[in-house]
Amino acid sequence: MINKKIRVGLKKALVSLISASLIVGVFPIEDAVKTASADETGGSTSFTLDSNFQIDSDYSEGDDGYYYVNIPYSGTTSINLSDEEYQDFVFKVYDEGGKTPAEGELSDSYYDSLYNNSADGTLSLTAPDGFAFQITGSVKTVDENDYLLVNGKYKFGNDAGQAVSFDETFTSVTLQFISDTSIVDEGVDLTVSIVETPKSVNIYSAADDYISFKAGNSVNIKNGKVSTTKIEGTAVENGKTFTASSGEKIQLDITANEGCVLSDIEILDYYNLELYQNGETYSEITYEADGWYTDSATAVFTMPSSRVFIKITLDDG
Repeated sequence: MINKKIRVGLKKALVSLISASLIVGVFPIEDAVKTASADETGGSTSFTLDSNFQIDSDYSEGDDGYYYVNIPYSGTTSINLSDEEYQDFVFKVYDEGGKTPAEGELSDSYYDSLYNNSADGTLSLTAPDGFAFQITGSVKTVDENDYLLVNGKYKFGNDAGQAVSFDETFTSVTLQFISDTSIVDEGVDLTVSIVETPKSVNIYSAADDYISFKAGNSVNIKNGKVSTTKIEGTAVENGKTFTASSGEKIQLDITANEGCVLSDIEILDYYNLELYQNGETYSEITYEADGWYTDSATAVFTMPSSRVFIKITLDDG
């Protein structure tokens, strides 16, 4: 960590010490090389990369850190990855200071990689249809006044380097980095993978008698998304985890991507899930659904006295 006022002077003093190899180690992708090959993505063809991506030559072509993008110091940078060939594409996301050198504080470039004062910039990412972003990494900041905000509600950052990890994936995501005017640190270091969204969503509880949901939060599934709310019992603020016990009613709000519709729902208690997995005859939990074969549907079921398995299928309309 270093005081941001001191950092300005250090930056000027260190400019002459930065080696030529470091200066060319990170550079924008020019139009002539703005493609990714099958070896890098796992796909069968090359495709055009968004011009906001840059190349870090500290990595080899095909490594997770070879392509990266920085969250801007201010304003918003939007990247719409509409090409399906982005499947299995992996890239890094840093704050506007960039990647922390592997040598750490012993390197001349370390202070130059720290984030700046009064940052408030946003990176907006949209995944191709049928795919989503899987995000991991860490955010190292001085205190809670400097932080990464994911989709406007998930906040990360501490002086130990807070781990970033999600049980869910995101079809679209905003990454906003905010800093105050006092002290800086290493900032944001994320790995973003583009993965195919799962065919169904499986929801289990930690104990037989309860199941945990996050009110209003969406879970990505193949061709759409699902969110859960409790419609009987104590009201719950959006984004907060709650438990549903036996007899309480749960509503599933189902949204299909363009051109897709709801075609099937299966809700099983723990006992019937075992029968289902063993290929035996099983019984489903009764539910009320509205919006069959449309792109917007709901289903309401009563929580049993066991954990629950939910499978929702959205097919081409």
